[in-house]
Amino acid sequence: MLTYNGATWTTPKNIDPTGGGLTSVSCPSSTFCAAVDSYGNVLTYNGTTWTTPKNIDPNGGGLTSVSCPSSTFCAAVDSYGNVLTYNGTTWTTPKNIDPTGGGLTSVSCPSSTFCAAVDWNGNVLTYNGTTWTTPKSIDPNGLILTSVSCPSSIFCATVDGGGNVLTYNGTTWTTKNIDPTGGVPASVSCPSSTFCATVDGNGNVLTYNGTTWTTPKHIDSDSKTLSSVSCPSSTFCATVDSYGNVPTYNGTTWTTPKNIDPSTYHLGAASCPSSTFCAAIDNAGNAFTYNGTTWSSPKNIDPNNWLTSVSCPSSTFCAAVDNAGNALTYNGTTWTTPTSIDPTGTFYLILDALSCPSSTFCAAVDNAGNVLTYNGTTWTTPKNIDSDSKTLSSVSCPSSTFCAAVDWNGNVLTYNGTTWTTPTSIDPNNELESVSCPSSTFCAAVDGKGNVLTYNGTTWTTPKNIDPNNELESVSCPSSTFCAAVDRSGNALIGRA
Repeated sequence: MLTYNGATWTTPKNIDPTGGGLTSVSCPSSTFCAAVDSYGNVLTYNGTTWTTPKNIDPNGGGLTSVSCPSSTFCAAVDSYGNVLTYNGTTWTTPKNIDPTGGGLTSVSCPSSTFCAAVDWNGNVLTYNGTTWTTPKSIDPNGLILTSVSCPSSIFCATVDGGGNVLTYNGTTWTTKNIDPTGGVPASVSCPSSTFCATVDGNGNVLTYNGTTWTTPKHIDSDSKTLSSVSCPSSTFCATVDSYGNVPTYNGTTWTTPKNIDPSTYHLGAASCPSSTFCAAIDNAGNAFTYNGTTWSSPKNIDPNNWLTSVSCPSSTFCAAVDNAGNALTYNGTTWTTPTSIDPTGTFYLILDALSCPSSTFCAAVDNAGNVLTYNGTTWTTPKNIDSDSKTLSSVSCPSSTFCAAVDWNGNVLTYNGTTWTTPTSIDPNNELESVSCPSSTFCAAVDGKGNVLTYNGTTWTTPKNIDPNNELESVSCPSSTFCAAVDRSGNALIGRA
């Protein structure tokens, strides 16, 4: 998975270790995304982290597409003709809406009261917020409809395997051949009824102005195979190809394909504080930055080491840490050389968690029970704050005056801007795996026995089992009224106040 902040792309980060292969992603905002894979799993993003894969369609032949107009409604379809919807808390069980056997290939929902889905047999189905219509044939040749995009209930566009586009005006569908090159349109994106873009397997792009489509324009000679396009507006689009290149569109011209990771699939982490700045790192010690227009070429900032985490509160400050106990900072122009801040670090004793709410404060923890903080100039020496467990598993700092860290012995430690508390047992005999604090008055932590604990600024609740027989792996809370947690059995859980 790679994300874009308006300026730069993150490096690729593997969020789905199941091997299912991510097939579709939908992001209605910068604080919510949903992605699906070919094994029937869904993963969600809260603006900070991705949940682990949750299997919602174990017998559906693979989820092929997902569309989320908001964080409280999504629809996903599979290759057996099933649809599943999400209400912000739970996913429904699979419901078969396309018994033709063609397999649903794509779905688009501009709202919770309208969706359109297409299949391999040239059929379309629409949803009115309550029920789905029966399949309707709209492609005279019965070709595979590969992608559909609906910015509203009165305009949709879908493309097929024969170079045709079909548009919908709220009542009827029309058909027009726009791509005689034989490239097979793979994806279409329409932010409005007056702008669409589609890409094909021959490296061509075509755009629509509300009346006519342009002729195919070749924009990708490096790979030729453009696989997906996304346009949040008529003045910005991004498309990707099978070689890790990213051409972008500014409303007038397309950039040449930019390979943002010449070492291919080793991009591991990215941080984008705005649409005009991103920083990405890989496991070969390279860093990449984005300025809203272009990605920098790879710059090796940490020879011979593996960069593990990066945090950028702004375009003029980033911090990164590696697997050898080094830290590096960025001032908006250059990265410092690696500085050893944790000499105990080895491949197994690494700096693997970093949180920087500002350019004058960061906290990093290792799995030897040490914490290190940064004041904008220097890092403190490693301070052992956890002699009980030694293994600090997670840290979260919403500000320079509050952090929370948890360990594998069920302890929590908090920071008030000056000192860390001693380890306090809040979950006896259990391993706390993750903690997330959107503020100093709310945190949530999860453990390896399926329990969750929350903090109100003063006290922690007793462990509450929300996932019997499973080990909760991670939790993320963008606010005190919403959290998402995932477990090691492929399940996700949502909590709302």
